[in-house]
Amino acid sequence: MFVEISHRGKTLLLRRLAPTESLDPAYHADVWCAAHDLRRVQPDGHIPSGCADYRCEVRQTKEASVVIWDALDPASVCGTCFYLAAEEVVP
Repeated sequence: MFVEISHRGKTLLLRRLAPTESLDPAYHADVWCAAHDLRRVQPDGHIPSGCADYRCEVRQTKEASVVIWDALDPASVCGTCFYLAAEEVVP
């Protein structure tokens, strides 16, 4: 199994998972965010599925395929999407 995190089509992380590692994409997204001093926005129902900038996929092959083992948002058209949280936006 492999985990990939990408941002607007650019791969930020792609690696093989150990046999004992979690297959939960939210876990891998949160670990990646923490390593980069970022925080993932938790879904609240206000943003439509598939409309985020970041993707996290857990899949069987290194190369992208139409088969995704698990995703942050299984109902999403694009499969696996999330946003990063900002502390505060000031105009």
